[in-house]
Amino acid sequence: MSELISLEAAAQKYGIKEETIRLWVELEKFEGTRKRGGKVWVDGKILEEYLIWRKTCRVSIDYLEDLEMFSYNQTLMNGVYREIIKLQETQINQQQERISELEKMSEVIDAELERVHEIERVIISNLDESLASRTTDWIVQLWKRCFPSRRD
Repeated sequence: MSELISLEAAAQKYGIKEETIRLWVELEKFEGTRKRGGKVWVDGKILEEYLIWRKTCRVSIDYLEDLEMFSYNQTLMNGVYREIIKLQETQINQQQERISELEKMSEVIDAELERVHEIERVIISNLDESLASRTTDWIVQLWKRCFPSRRD
């Protein structure tokens, strides 16, 4: 294995964009790459062989570059989609928590409503009894006034 060089040095030495070499490394286009301390190192000899192969292969370099750029852009878009999905999952979780809270509140409200209905039934029952006794008393008094001669 020959000497490992940084992406920056390889880009300068071979006149290729650093992003392009990084993409080749990510796509594993050639062997002899290492990642250390957040930096990427490539084997200079293997990179040279890859560049020669690229020049002599039957597919045009423009096509390969376009294809690689397309793949790179797709990778970027996938990252964006992953972030969007994470945000949507967070929103869904928050909505599910809110739904759970609202369901608990609904249960409390239903229980309180049942208590109010029970109180309403008791009040109506008491009111009915009171009105019935008043109505009976009124009819009896009217009867006594109209027919004073009759006693029970």
